[in-house]
Amino acid sequence: RLGTFGKQLKKIISAPLSSRKIVVVDSTNQRYLTKSISDGVEQLMLADLKQYHSDNPLQIGLSKEELRSGLGRGVDQKVFHFCLSELMKKGLAVQEDSAVRLASHEVALQADEKKLQKDLESWYREKGLTTPTMRESMEKFSDYPESLVKEVFALLLREEKLVKVSETLYYDANAIADLQEKVTAFIVKEGEIDAPRFKNLTGLTRKFSIPLLEYFDRVKLTIRVGDIRILRKQV
Repeated sequence: RLGTFGKQLKKIISAPLSSRKIVVVDSTNQRYLTKSISDGVEQLMLADLKQYHSDNPLQIGLSKEELRSGLGRGVDQKVFHFCLSELMKKGLAVQEDSAVRLASHEVALQADEKKLQKDLESWYREKGLTTPTMRESMEKFSDYPESLVKEVFALLLREEKLVKVSETLYYDANAIADLQEKVTAFIVKEGEIDAPRFKNLTGLTRKFSIPLLEYFDRVKLTIRVGDIRILRKQV
C-alpha cells in the first residue's frame, strides 16, 4: 500500500516492474506484489500439491478452493489466481477439469490396484445394460478396502471407461455408446420413443430404463415432451 496513484505511482514502480522485483496482481485496482512474496506463495502451492499427490496417488489433484484455503487467509483470490497462473505458465502446474495438479504427476497404479481396475472394467463390461448397483459392486469387491475401490472407480470415470447414469447406476462406456446409437436410430425411424417402447427395444426393466431415459435427456440426446421423447436436434 503506497498511498500513491496515477502518474506518480507509475514513475515510482516503473523500474521495479521492469526488473521484475514487483509484479502486477490486479491492474484494475493497481495492486502489486513483491516478486519474493509471489515466489513464496508459489512454492507453498507446489509443496501442498506434492503432499496431496503423495497422500492421494490415484486422485488427479486439488480443487482450486482446496488449494487456496490451504494457503491461509493471507492469500486472497487475486493473489492466488496470479500465482497459479504463473505456475501454469512455467509448466509446473496443470489445471485438469476442476482440479489442479503438478505437471509431473501421473496416476500410477500398484499391481493390486491394476488388477482391481481390470476386474472392475470386466465386471461392468460383462453386465452390459443390466449394470450392477454401487452396493452390489462394493459387495463384489469386498476383499479390497472400500476406499481403494472408490478411488479406482473414480479413476475409471475420469478415464471415461465408466459412465454415471444415476447416483446408484454406472455403466460400461461402450454399452452406453451402443445404446445411444440404437435409441437414435429408433427415433429417426419412428419419430419418437416412450418408456414402453424403450423397454421393448432394450428388454430392460423399469429399474434400468427410467434412469437411462433420464440420462439421455440430461446429455441432450433427447428431450421429453409429455410422455414421449424426441431427438433434441429435432426441436
